[in-house]
Amino acid sequence: MLKFLKINIPVQMRSNKSKFISKMDKYTIFDFTYDLSNEAWDSVFNNNNVNLMFNSFLNTYLRIFYSCFPLTRTKSRKYNNNWTTLGIKTSCKRKREVFLLITK
Repeated sequence: MLKFLKINIPVQMRSNKSKFISKMDKYTIFDFTYDLSNEAWDSVFNNNNVNLMFNSFLNTYLRIFYSCFPLTRTKSRKYNNNWTTLGIKTSCKRKREVFLLITK
């Protein structure tokens, strides 16, 4: 009598999905605050309607925000960490907490 052994091994596919991120560092934050401080806010304060004031403020703010922090496409990297056990994850978390306590 012949018997066959069937083993199912899940295949992990790497995903090449891309995501969008904004670069935020001290230079782009400085540009953002500089542009906000140099903006003429007359369109916001010349309205009597609160909704129009808010919409005007939001449009101005978002225009400056997206010009200073443009979205750039990056490829997301997906790592196959099936070998990482709960004990290793707990140890890494504790190591990070101790490091943060030491550096304060």
